[in-house]
Amino acid sequence: MSDLFALPYPVLPHELSRYAFLFDIDGTLSGLRPTPSEVQINDTVTRFLAFLSQRRIPFALISGRSILDIDTLFLSHDVPCAGVHGAEIRYADGKYERLAICGSDVAHVWERLKLACMRYPALRLENKLISFAIHFRDAPELAAVAMWTAASLAELYPDTFAVQHGKFVCELRPVKASKGAAVEKMMMSPAFCGRTPVYVGDDITDETAFRVVNEMEGFSVKVGDEETSATHRLKDVCGVHRWLDDLMASAAAGCRVPAQGADKRSS
Repeated sequence: MSDLFALPYPVLPHELSRYAFLFDIDGTLSGLRPTPSEVQINDTVTRFLAFLSQRRIPFALISGRSILDIDTLFLSHDVPCAGVHGAEIRYADGKYERLAICGSDVAHVWERLKLACMRYPALRLENKLISFAIHFRDAPELAAVAMWTAASLAELYPDTFAVQHGKFVCELRPVKASKGAAVEKMMMSPAFCGRTPVYVGDDITDETAFRVVNEMEGFSVKVGDEETSATHRLKDVCGVHRWLDDLMASAAAGCRVPAQGADKRSS
């Protein structure tokens, strides 16, 4: 793991056309909200993604959200993305794939999960069809209950589900799904192949992606001050937005992001 305070600001030394950008959404491109439906996308993010599209620089969104939810949030149906922690992927050419998962197990787990959480109305359940999240942001005192419930169900269906922990959430995701695997697949696709990956994320769910990007000698960027395997760091979501603005301004000026001023902002 990287030293908590020694990670540098992500200065990209080459033209942006040499990179492929991969972003987590919640806690990275947008601030966390009590419910996913309350999240809105900042204008800087919208401008940056349009900036990349205009220059044919590949980018993808790698999220715990479903692809349907990502499309609703970004008002688009063609952005390359991986949803449900990589359980489903849509590539730049529109090709869609989803992990095969036992339908009867999915149905049984959802019914058991609803029954187990009936005693705790402060826990909010989210059904992503092939993955189930237990949110406890509004009731952090129920974290242990949520984690125990998820772990118990995963133990009953070990070939189908694994527990994925996140910020104020634990999730039963398909056992073979991970953001790291999604990044590997995306980077092997024609639109991304041969580029240097730049992955930005904030949560423990992003650590598998950081490790994959590190193996590819790319740029892994942690948002926040938690311990991480990423090689670079941005302080918070506002820091991400400033970095995106810097990238656009520097590209327009034909230079890289200035390191000296940026380092001060990331500390």
